[in-house]
Amino acid sequence: MASPSNAADGAPRRTGYRALAVYGTEYARQVLRGEPVLGVPLGTFLVEHGLALRPHFFALSGIAALAGSAAVTSTLTPRIALGAFIAGLGWGVGQLVNDLLDRETDVVNAPDRAIVARRLPAGPALACAAVLGIGLAVATAFVHPRAWVLALAAAVLILSYNTAKSRPLLGNIALAWLMSIAAAIGALAALAPDASWSDARRLTSTLPLVGAIAAWYLQSNYEKDRRGDRAAGYRTLAVLLSVRQSAIARALSLAAIAFASHATAALPTLTSRVTMLLALTVGLASTLPPIRQNSDEASLRSYAASVAASILAMLSLSSPLLSPPGTALLLLLSQALVSAAFRRSPNP
Repeated sequence: MASPSNAADGAPRRTGYRALAVYGTEYARQVLRGEPVLGVPLGTFLVEHGLALRPHFFALSGIAALAGSAAVTSTLTPRIALGAFIAGLGWGVGQLVNDLLDRETDVVNAPDRAIVARRLPAGPALACAAVLGIGLAVATAFVHPRAWVLALAAAVLILSYNTAKSRPLLGNIALAWLMSIAAAIGALAALAPDASWSDARRLTSTLPLVGAIAAWYLQSNYEKDRRGDRAAGYRTLAVLLSVRQSAIARALSLAAIAFASHATAALPTLTSRVTMLLALTVGLASTLPPIRQNSDEASLRSYAASVAASILAMLSLSSPLLSPPGTALLLLLSQALVSAAFRRSPNP
């Protein structure tokens, strides 16, 4: 990882795992000295913190949990809904931690993000992330007695993600595992406390598909962030490839995901098959401008379509759990949040 760069105002920017320790110790000292707990007005903190959690992306991990549930049952229950909520908000906590770790790259890739722009103080943001993370881990006890193990594994992956990002493909693999854990939490939510994993045989095909969709999404994310990642010393697959090569790889891999989903009978309903077809159409469309123009700007402009395709693909796996109206409603809600986020920023 490159050394911290300087902000426009000349102040040093801390990045990496050491930064988390510094943010935590500095904030603890401030609180002990009786300094303001938040550093900004409460209303401002709540709004900026809420946006930093990326609620527009909650659908991706939340629906991954529903996909895991769909591999076990066709009945939506309160425990399944809780598992999806935990997975969705857990993604938000991970995004907040990533922002704290990645201030250097965000100076280039997304300078308007709250922590980089100093609208959200790092110390209070880290404290809230820790409290939320602990709360979610405790909440998994209401999903299934063994779900805490998966919550612990997810926390380890979130904290080790930035290290994985420094090696080609490891970041994609880390997110694939993380989303697979979300799907496994969803599966546990659908199982009785005394049930065994043998009661969820379809997970053997669902988990790899969930992971593949997550890895595909992340490749589109890396593709539009090549400049900042290169400056920070990250060696993602998108940094090693040209924009055109990355987009071609995305096109081919999404077609493979759609084919595998059909071949493994992961799309048993008409709604699920139509949703996957929409995902394939939108996803392939997102690769065309980068293939033609071979530019970072083209990838950034296509990113919103990649996000939509990722949510559609994940939703196709979960739709057997949902009625067709429920699938349509969840799609509309998730896309409304995504559209609002992209209206605020081209790189939310």
